[in-house]
Amino acid sequence: MSQRIFPNTLILLVAVLAISTSNGCKGGESRVIGKWKATEMSNGGKTEPIPAEAKNLPSSFSLELKSDHTFALDIIMKLEGKWALEGDTLSLTPEKVAGLPGMNSEDKKAFKATINSDGKKLVVTSPEGNAGTVTFERQ
Repeated sequence: MSQRIFPNTLILLVAVLAISTSNGCKGGESRVIGKWKATEMSNGGKTEPIPAEAKNLPSSFSLELKSDHTFALDIIMKLEGKWALEGDTLSLTPEKVAGLPGMNSEDKKAFKATINSDGKKLVVTSPEGNAGTVTFERQ
């Protein structure tokens, strides 16, 4: 009897996993598309809110993820490029700096962002991982 239950259980688990994975992909992209605002920065293990002085800079400390898989990241200078989502990890691959194309391959390394469980925060890490992180909240 237990030998018959195991294959049926396995088939059921595979079906549930397939359904939840396909639904997750559809909902996954919609949960990141939109405008995000930087709220804190971390470097060397120390996390601080975005300084009040930074709010007076021309940069808006923002990230916009568009439905056509392009992004605009505006921190000090504007980076534009393409994004991709895999699970809870977002990859941001820059193609332009300050509106100018022609970045070299070293500059085109992808930034990684992790989406928190409630989908309200993104934590962006530099390609090298040594420049700290910037946390964005959905606007």
